[in-house]
Amino acid sequence: MTDFILETRQLVKKFGRGTRSQIAVNQVSLHVETGKVYGLLGPNGAGKSTTLKMVTGMLHPTAGEILFDGHPWERNDLYRIGSLVEQAPLYPNLTARENLKVRTILWGLPE
Repeated sequence: MTDFILETRQLVKKFGRGTRSQIAVNQVSLHVETGKVYGLLGPNGAGKSTTLKMVTGMLHPTAGEILFDGHPWERNDLYRIGSLVEQAPLYPNLTARENLKVRTILWGLPE
């Protein structure tokens, strides 16, 4: 059995109402294993930022579920979530892994 730190089940986000509503995220199901780094890739407008904003509590889903460490997501889970939404404060000369290492050192986090 695989342990998932994060799961989304049929996650949906609509903006607007009625015939003018637009679907930004349409039934996204993710399964992120504990101890893994996960990235969302896709073209502009694919729903990457909207999905991350729902996972971090910045937006409420229209439908679906978000589970964190096996239970429904709650605000206290933010103390255990690391995320980057939108523009990253990165050092362009470093790799992604090296940039993460810099952050762990600055924040005194374990590698």
